[in-house]
Amino acid sequence: MEEKLLTLEIPLNENLYREQLKKFFYNRWKKGLGEIKRSIIYVLVMLILTLLSYFGKGEISTLYIILTTILATILYVQLFQFFKNKKMYFRKVDETLKECKEFNNIGFLELTENDIFFKNKFIEQKSIWKKTNFEFVDNLIIVNFENSLQSFLFEEKEIGKDNFNKLISIVKMYSQEKN
Repeated sequence: MEEKLLTLEIPLNENLYREQLKKFFYNRWKKGLGEIKRSIIYVLVMLILTLLSYFGKGEISTLYIILTTILATILYVQLFQFFKNKKMYFRKVDETLKECKEFNNIGFLELTENDIFFKNKFIEQKSIWKKTNFEFVDNLIIVNFENSLQSFLFEEKEIGKDNFNKLISIVKMYSQEKN
């Protein structure tokens, strides 16, 4: 019989849940936000070059206009995708929280030497350790199962300092950190 290393009851805290999912969303969009910032810089540089060309010679270079238009279009598409995804994501968060409050949803996490298991009224997910990875975002630990799109977020203020430290040490010992 496998030994239970840690068993936790995780109560629903709406404000903490929202805060965690906000951190999670921006962490997942970190690369995309960097691309958006670069696009803004490129568009501004091209606009400045276009204006300098206009005021310097009295005519605007066609190449500057074409490049500025292309870069501005790319920026628009990136911003559209970001805000569309953000709106859909937080609408889903609101729906999930509404359902969780309706059913007084409490989660349970169980860690053994062989696997990690999370359960609440809506989902049951289990994974062996070698198919589990983790990452840290600020004071949040994100645990991912390879065969699932679901990520599990834990924070010290949610489960207490001792339990959080135990969770971190067990997850570090048995799974691998995400690259």
